[in-house]
Amino acid sequence: MGQAAHMESYLLLQDMCDIVACSDLDLKRAQLVADRNGIPKAFGSFQDMLQHVECDGIVASQGFDRHHEWIQDLLPYGKPIFMEKPLAASTAAGRELLDMVKKANGRVFIGYHKRSDPASVYAKDVIQDWSESGDKGSMTHIRVTMPPGDWMQGPHRFTRNVGPQTRLDVEPPSDPDTGHGPEYKRHYLAFVNYYIHQVNLIRYLCGQDYHVTHASANGRLLIAEMEDQTSICLEMATHHTPLDWQETAEVFFENAWVRLRLPAPLVEFHAGTVEVSDHNHTRQQLICSEFPREHAMLNQARNFLKFVSGDYDDFTTMEDAYKDLMIAEEYLSALGVSPSA
Repeated sequence: MGQAAHMESYLLLQDMCDIVACSDLDLKRAQLVADRNGIPKAFGSFQDMLQHVECDGIVASQGFDRHHEWIQDLLPYGKPIFMEKPLAASTAAGRELLDMVKKANGRVFIGYHKRSDPASVYAKDVIQDWSESGDKGSMTHIRVTMPPGDWMQGPHRFTRNVGPQTRLDVEPPSDPDTGHGPEYKRHYLAFVNYYIHQVNLIRYLCGQDYHVTHASANGRLLIAEMEDQTSICLEMATHHTPLDWQETAEVFFENAWVRLRLPAPLVEFHAGTVEVSDHNHTRQQLICSEFPREHAMLNQARNFLKFVSGDYDDFTTMEDAYKDLMIAEEYLSALGVSPSA
């Protein structure tokens, strides 16, 4: 993902930034990546890189099970940091990360790229306007769906990566000991890996916290409730779409609704779409909006650069990302998975 999703985006934004160095535990691979992309310097560790290179921000695209391990080494450099979602591989690790960043007064941007899709931004603005004005009545229900599908939609972007695809002999992640059993960890990691984007998107679109109230026994349905008692339905893996991607978020008001359709996560130069329907006693209106050919990963990179400059504040904070992990815990509790299992 570091090459296929993130680096490619920054290479397209040369009017805003220069990539001054890259690092990888495999120095040979780092050098191949640097040579291919015109990056001046390559290093075998981020510590070595940051000791020898001046930079304004750090993109640290790592597995989320290692966030707790390396963030403490990055914070002393005092640079804005981009890190992947979810925040951590356990809620305990997420809490420690949150406290660590607060203590260091660090600036961290969490990679929930769906927030950066132009369609998501537009849908959020419509929902916020309706909520504040009350013109469409009260918000009543939220429905989010994400069946498994072709998440790249087209040519395999990872084939553009360079360097040996070998696994290095490194120490296992050093997350805090949670005392959770292997079955609980399996369920937890599956949920935060596949559905944490949707957990976060619900809060982003509607601007409220929420709590899980029910989970179906087959693990395909999460029911929750917002602070204002708006009901939420997250439908997971209801079916499989091998040649398609069918992710939607629908927000209903008493007299109107918004439907957001998002493209596959790695699709390029294609934004989501938004349908808005409202009605009164004499008419019903459906407006379908499409957006410029930009993609969420590219816009996320652009937004991180603005964040580095202090010009962007609509990002997922550490606190928000920690709330997402709490939802995962609530879901497993509703599912009846024992922490000791």
